[in-house]
Amino acid sequence: MAIDYPEYLEKYSLYTDEATTQYLNLCAKETIQPTVISEILTINVQELNERAIAYEKFLKDYPNFPMNKLIYANFNTTISKLINPTIYDNLIDANGHASKDLLVIYQNLSKQDNYPILQYIGQEMLQFINNQPNNIVYQDYNSDKLSSNASIIYKKVHQLLNELYTSHI
Repeated sequence: MAIDYPEYLEKYSLYTDEATTQYLNLCAKETIQPTVISEILTINVQELNERAIAYEKFLKDYPNFPMNKLIYANFNTTISKLINPTIYDNLIDANGHASKDLLVIYQNLSKQDNYPILQYIGQEMLQFINNQPNNIVYQDYNSDKLSSNASIIYKKVHQLLNELYTSHI
């Protein structure tokens, strides 16, 4: 059975606590415009950034919320797009460079002390990009490097997620 989060948000947000209202709001956004469809990003990079921050903030603010598994899954989707950008998602340009908008997101995330997971991602992705010849993130010759880097970041991120927010899920 599918849950109509936008309808629930509209009908019940005045009667729910802050955590439930935030939960309904986050889920309604995913219902109206999912972050990905068939693994392809459907939102722009700024919205990806905003959702990633909103998910980490929710997990940080409400670690014992009973429906955190869905927030965790949605956060995981935003993480995967941030650490493994593709040309199909318009996060990598035709020359193999991270888009200017994505670079700005990484720079901003790298300074986010309040969101340690996203801060780590921003810092690691900037370091990866800076270590590539001509800052080329993706070309045939280094596609394995991007994938390997994403795998390393992914493992550390999930360790941090467990330590900080989801050990009880």
